[in-house]
Amino acid sequence: GNENALARVSIVNHHGHTLLDKFVKPQEKVTDYRTHVSGVRPADIRDAPSFSVVVKEVAKLVTGRILVGHAIQNDLKALYLSHPKRLVRDTQRYKPFQEVIKNKRP
Repeated sequence: GNENALARVSIVNHHGHTLLDKFVKPQEKVTDYRTHVSGVRPADIRDAPSFSVVVKEVAKLVTGRILVGHAIQNDLKALYLSHPKRLVRDTQRYKPFQEVIKNKRP
């Protein structure tokens, strides 16, 4: 009941075109979909591919590519994936954004 679970994976390229957008069947029973926040409904994941299938697809897609995202380590953690630090661009840690927001974590 208190654990978060991955329900959807979306990846776009540098032009904003969708490369992957899939719901994921959670590994455990869902007790609260938090639909008002997540937008995920029971019907969305009923016939979704398994977590392991989607993770393999994501890993294949991102291997050797630069990943850009906000707090992207959280996304990688949810997928149980790692990625070379030299190929990660985290907007949360981008200094010009931090200066505008006047915070180390925009």
